[in-house]
Amino acid sequence: SASTPSTRKSGSGSGISSSDAAPDAGVSLPLFVLGAIAPGMKLRLRIFEPRYRLMFRRVLEGSQIFGLCPCKIGNDTSVPGSWGTACRIVDSTDLADGQKVIVCEGLYRFKTGQVSKLDGYLVADTARYHDNPISDAETLTGLEKT
Repeated sequence: SASTPSTRKSGSGSGISSSDAAPDAGVSLPLFVLGAIAPGMKLRLRIFEPRYRLMFRRVLEGSQIFGLCPCKIGNDTSVPGSWGTACRIVDSTDLADGQKVIVCEGLYRFKTGQVSKLDGYLVADTARYHDNPISDAETLTGLEKT
């Protein structure tokens, strides 16, 4: 018989505060090489490859944070770009066929350092970029000039 998808929400009970999720340097993150999103944006991903199903299972059992990177060369997912976005999983649904649907939110941008492979997926040492926040007044001024 077909099983019903199970859903897991991450929220205030996830044990991750914004300060925990934003270290300056020396953080090793599993990488999902696909593209990137800006901090604060959300993205829905369907996870079907066995290596990424394993990676996301581990991420969900741990910090719930992973890196999302664009490819450095065309569509070659074995070569991550030099930067990416740290993302926190905010929702996860297990499908009956073993696939997973996750919703993640961008936390901060990072620069990739040493990259290694673990059980088929990539892991990178990362260092956080320190972006200067844009004030509401600056945003409005920029919009008025366009």
